[in-house]
Amino acid sequence: LLLPVAQVAAQLTNFPDDRLGRCIGGCGPGLKSNWEDGTTDMMDEFNVQVYPNPFSDEFHLTVESSSEENLTVHIYDISGKLVEERKDLLYGTEITIGGKLSAGMYMIQTKQGENTKTIRVIKAE
Repeated sequence: LLLPVAQVAAQLTNFPDDRLGRCIGGCGPGLKSNWEDGTTDMMDEFNVQVYPNPFSDEFHLTVESSSEENLTVHIYDISGKLVEERKDLLYGTEITIGGKLSAGMYMIQTKQGENTKTIRVIKAE
């Protein structure tokens, strides 16, 4: 949202969840504004992306985080059965998964410390 300076105070009063500054890595409750200079500070950032989705052979999983703890990835099939688990994956490395999976829908649960994200992926035939 781009506002004229004169309208900022009214916007923040009427929409208290809005933030000042540029969003880095996505906007949301994990970010806070620095009111003095308008910059945005990261707090407990944990973003997980998978691509391509759908995929036909393998997909790549990347994580952006304010932590450098190792990751754990659980892959569940549509019935909720754990079909693959990877532990102690180094943060900052691109993870390639899916070569052993059959065609279908899967839930990819990525954990780092107290943070957890679940993303649905589809393996095409």
